[in-house]
Order: sequence, then C-alpha cells, then structure tokens
Amino acid sequence: MKKVVIVSLAVLMIGAIIAAGCGSKATKSASSPAQQVLEKSQAKMQDVQTVKITGKANVLTPQSEVKKESYDFDASMKIISKDDVEMQMVAKDSAGKTTAVYMLGGYVYTNDPTTGWTKQKAQSSGNATSSLLSPSGITELSKYATNMKLEPVRGGTYTVSFDVGSKYFQLLIDQATAGTDTGSTSPSGEDQKAAQQLAQTMKDMMTGIQMGVVYKIDKNSMLAQSSTINMSMKGAPIVGDMTADMTANFSDYNAPVTVTLPPEAQNAREVQPGPSGIPSIPGLGL
Repeated sequence: MKKVVIVSLAVLMIGAIIAAGCGSKATKSASSPAQQVLEKSQAKMQDVQTVKITGKANVLTPQSEVKKESYDFDASMKIISKDDVEMQMVAKDSAGKTTAVYMLGGYVYTNDPTTGWTKQKAQSSGNATSSLLSPSGITELSKYATNMKLEPVRGGTYTVSFDVGSKYFQLLIDQATAGTDTGSTSPSGEDQKAAQQLAQTMKDMMTGIQMGVVYKIDKNSMLAQSSTINMSMKGAPIVGDMTADMTANFSDYNAPVTVTLPPEAQNAREVQPGPSGIPSIPGLGL
C-alpha cells in the first residue's frame, strides 16, 4: 500500500515539471498574483524540450510494522509532443534496491529487482493520473487548486503553493471504479472480483486524503526550480494513518537527452495495465 502511494507521488512529481507549464498553455485567465506567476512560467516553459529531475520520497506509517519507506530517484525527460514524452528513471529504495524505468515508443519498460524486465502500453493522456506524465498535465492539478498563495520573493525565487481540492480525488475514485460494476464484462469472474476489490481499496485510500503542492520558480528565467508534494491520509487500508512527501529538483533544461532502451529489455514480458485511475508509473512494480 505504501509503495502505491510512493509511486503515486512519483507520477505527480515527474509530472511536476509539466505542472510548471512545459508545453502547455494556461487554461484560464490569470487573476491572482500566484496565478499570474504560474501563467508566466507556463508560457516560458513551452520552449522546454528536455529536463533532468532528481529527488526523494518518504512515506511514514507509524501504526504499521514498517514505520518508514523512502526512495531516491533520478530521471531525464524528453518532451516529444504535448501528449508524449520519453523518459529514463532510476529509483533506489532505502535498502539499496534499484528499479529502472524507461518510457519509449508508447511503452513503459521496467526492470524490477524481484520480477525482472516487463513492459506495458503507456496509458492514454485522457486518464487524469497518467496525463500528469504528458505536457498537458498542468491543468490536472491547477484547475482543482484551492488556497493558492504567492509567498514573498526570497533569493530570486517565486514560491507558489496551493491545496489540491477534493474534486480531483473524486475523479480518481470515479476512474478506479469505472467498469467494475457487476454488469461489466471481464475475462473471468476472478478478474472482475479482483478489479472490484482494487477499486474499493482505491476508494478507501482516497477518502479523506489531503494534498498540498509547492512550486519554486526562478524569478529571472521563470523556469521551475523544484516542486514538493505533501499528502496525508487517516485510516488508510492496512497501514492506518499515513503521511507522505516528495521533493523533486529540476535542472539541465534543454540539455541533450537520449533515451535508449537497454538490449536486455527487448524481450521484456508484456503485462497489462492496472485498472484506470490507479496512480502509478505503469510497471514500476512498487
């Protein structure tokens, strides 16, 4: 359960470079000072074609046997179009195990230390979660923003913060439960039951969830410097109360990036994507 949350944060944070506006125009007129800063950053970042992303995620569950899990990650992203990216990422957990992820040619390839190489088709950008991996992802968080604020400028950096409203999480719940009613078709009864159980778990997780986002933007270049997401849940299934945070740092804008799939991944076993709305990097195995 905690690993799903870590990967959920990773999706949001890998998309946070996009959430700062990469390749995406603002969807509404600026009004508040915070929205004006975001709009200017979005306009500037339409010219971004590549970026390096490094960071760390932590999940705390004081009521469970394992009190803390953490991951460091290092990724490079190349913007192909407004709905397509190429990416290579390495995530390392606190035990030293590493997982490699490649997004290329419409597939996500994963080398998990326990399962080896697998691949699955990348989810469509119409999905509210997977779209955070595309250059249109800014709208998926900002249009649900509440309590948006612009902090005083410090050290040449703009800081914009906001909470993600409950409507966003309701959307994820709706996607998780779509197609899992008893009248839907499924390859087998067992598959249908498993999908329903997973959807219910997703719904239980998202009920009462809170999320806050902080963007830091360079005042001179108007490019994103970093992004932080904080989440909390009360009474999550299995693990109880949970808090999670992830910070990503952005650098090396428009530096050369070539995403090359390792030869050993060519024969990766293909797996099917999970139910829509499950917030994960497909195939990451976390």
